[in-house]
Amino acid sequence: MDELGFEVSEERASSERYKRLKESCARSDERWREYREKKCRGERCLIRTRALVSQVSKHGLDENDRPKCWYTWSGAAIERKKSKRTYEQICEDVERSENAVNGASRKQVALDLPRTFPDHDQFKDEGSEKWRQLRRILLGACLHTGFEYIQGMNFLAGFVLLAVKTEQEAFWVFVALLRSLRGYFESPPLSGLKKDLDLLQGAALAHLGGLCSHLKTCGLHDFSLCFPKWLLCNFVLVLETEVLLKVWDAFWVFRGDRRGFLHKVALHLLKSNEAELLGKDNLGDVYQVLSQRCGRNVECVLEFLAGVEAQQVAVVAEGAREEEDGGGKKRKSGEEEAPPKGLGGDDWVVVPSSSGPAEGKRKKEDEAKLSIPMTPVSKALQMWIQAGTPLMRMGTSHRPAAATRTTQEKRRRRRNLGSLSLGRRTGGKPSGRGRPPMTDIELNSIEMKEVTRKLEL
Repeated sequence: MDELGFEVSEERASSERYKRLKESCARSDERWREYREKKCRGERCLIRTRALVSQVSKHGLDENDRPKCWYTWSGAAIERKKSKRTYEQICEDVERSENAVNGASRKQVALDLPRTFPDHDQFKDEGSEKWRQLRRILLGACLHTGFEYIQGMNFLAGFVLLAVKTEQEAFWVFVALLRSLRGYFESPPLSGLKKDLDLLQGAALAHLGGLCSHLKTCGLHDFSLCFPKWLLCNFVLVLETEVLLKVWDAFWVFRGDRRGFLHKVALHLLKSNEAELLGKDNLGDVYQVLSQRCGRNVECVLEFLAGVEAQQVAVVAEGAREEEDGGGKKRKSGEEEAPPKGLGGDDWVVVPSSSGPAEGKRKKEDEAKLSIPMTPVSKALQMWIQAGTPLMRMGTSHRPAAATRTTQEKRRRRRNLGSLSLGRRTGGKPSGRGRPPMTDIELNSIEMKEVTRKLEL
């Protein structure tokens, strides 16, 4: 059996590919434990710092930390705190009134319970405790969120229940998941899914044009034929359990648009199976690979996560969606994280750097910044920005060149340049006294202005 209790066939367990997968999972767990021991002991692992996000995106979590990290990162704790009713009260309302959840949803849940992980020991017996827990979670979530039940929710809720283990916490994580993928479940249902499939197909055409042309030749003209369960079920029915858990770790720690993250996983999964798909010549074989075998081709979870991380595809469905983050502060999809607390505008300086691939995007951002009136102290920033240099946090290793000069040289430059500047403004002979010491940024600004003035003359 695997980590969640799913049966693994003897043939699969004895294969070299599965053994390599298990070894890579053991290495990733070990790297997470080493990081946790050195960097984030105790409850610090619940704080999504940039270093922690990078670590989890590359290696995932281990079995012990997964439930509480999912519960915190997903926003389930906030959802539970904001709710006027407890989980027990929600379940009582569902059972007390037949009208609390519409009859169509109740009927479909009853039909889908036997279809949910029938090979799992805890789900295969009709009327088992897991059945009752799953039914309460599904109907309670429909009542709490107002979403109608659709097929696919049962696999999401069942997987969360197995991973988080406790029913109440699994309920709130599932509710947070529905909020994250709300476009798939809001009325009209699946409208957001259709848009995301169109966006995924466009991204695949841009990055995997040869593969898309071959799939079209085989009869796959529309991604909505084979790919809905990839996104709707969050790859639960596609990836192996060991890989799926790590992908969900990265999904929850991800701070941007989580639906866009699913596109990154889908594109990398297509790319990693490109060779096998190109060898198929009919729609039936293609569908079999996409629905069954593509997830089993993953041999190393570390390489798979690295491939997902490398997919620099910004897919934003439905424009600038906003996502609830942290303590209720809303952030537009794709927006960069704000500087850490305690760092204001003066703690961020501009330093020279070589241009990179993001130069075009940075140039537009810099032009927008130049349209804002600038204070005298920050005039040097304007010149540095015009030079096309990126913002970087001030630190001992990233200071301007003037910050490394000796104290005597700094004082001499402040006296000379400060007097020169005052002399031009007043027209008299300045003494250089009574003026506060000039900052390095002001000195750089004056130096640049002097050089520019001499060149103009």
